[in-house]
Amino acid sequence: MAATWDTELVQEEGQAIGQEVKAVGRDMILGPTVNIQRVPLWGRNFEGYGEDPYLAARIGVGYIKGVQGEGVIATVKHFAANNEEFERHRVDEAIDERTLQEIYFPAFKAAVQEAGVWSVMSAYQKVNGRYCSENAYLLQDVLRKEWGFTGFVVSDWGSTYSTDGPVNAGMDIEMPGGEVARAWLATEGAKKNGNGGDFLSPEKVLPRIAAGAIRQATVDENVRNILRVLFVSGIFDRAQAAATGAAEIDTPAQRAPLVLVSNRGPVTFHAGGEVQRGSGGLVTALTGLAAENSAPPGVAQRIVGIHQALMLVSTSLGLALCIFAFSVRQNFTAQLRKFMLLGLSILAVLVIFGADRGAQLVYEYGSAVNWSTAQQQK
Repeated sequence: MAATWDTELVQEEGQAIGQEVKAVGRDMILGPTVNIQRVPLWGRNFEGYGEDPYLAARIGVGYIKGVQGEGVIATVKHFAANNEEFERHRVDEAIDERTLQEIYFPAFKAAVQEAGVWSVMSAYQKVNGRYCSENAYLLQDVLRKEWGFTGFVVSDWGSTYSTDGPVNAGMDIEMPGGEVARAWLATEGAKKNGNGGDFLSPEKVLPRIAAGAIRQATVDENVRNILRVLFVSGIFDRAQAAATGAAEIDTPAQRAPLVLVSNRGPVTFHAGGEVQRGSGGLVTALTGLAAENSAPPGVAQRIVGIHQALMLVSTSLGLALCIFAFSVRQNFTAQLRKFMLLGLSILAVLVIFGADRGAQLVYEYGSAVNWSTAQQQK
């Protein structure tokens, strides 16, 4: 949607999404993501708005206005500077004030001051020595005092790492919580990734209040932040919708063409599966660790499979070349070298075949649209 540069279109999209959220009996959506795309392998690139702070701000504002116009709570995320997957629970990002203000803050600031977003999600990592979920500079000084945010702050899943820090810094809701959190945090995956959580349960917060480490007034303010949004959004004024499945929503915004611009020209997708090409070129739209779970059915699995096959073949080819070089150095027989050259030739054919197959798979919408490289050149 960011590629359209059309804020009205994005607002209509947000409105449609808000209607769908209500249709399945929910009151809140965990979006939009307005983090700046600085690392191509970041797992959330697919849901972000690019690497330009101004564009991300404009698109984010439109999305939030559309969603919240339907009385659904939008959650702008991940505050702040969440841009990579590697060690995201342990990394400490050292970012100077000017860089924060000019690159990483603008989209969030616009979400608060222009769109009036009701919820902000904190990020996993540390910024300048403090975890975002307990970073008073981010959650209090910037978000509330400087920008005037009056909504509530929710943690990203498994990104709280203490009790006193998040509560005192302005973290209002920890997710997940209760038995669900405890069961998940006990898994090997959560331990390996460095997830933290279950720090804001009554069993842990109440003793800290009694000890004087957390003030009762601070907890009261946390609760007020949540209740204020519930009243302003109108959630207390309407009956909970039954989860009957997503309503059919067909708007001009959904039918409008989306243009994906590559370095060799645009590819335009139209309703009914019609495809119009620009000056030529291919577009691959799936990146990051989360792409496999977010692509249309069948697409990501094939792309990931091709990627894994190419990695295996390339590794084997490299190993074979090393062995051949070793054989030359050790004066292996000519006949043995011939066998090794034959093996290398077979591997080379497999590499070429795999690369050609990867080029053929450009994009597939559902199971209906599948172009080959030859079709792209027509």
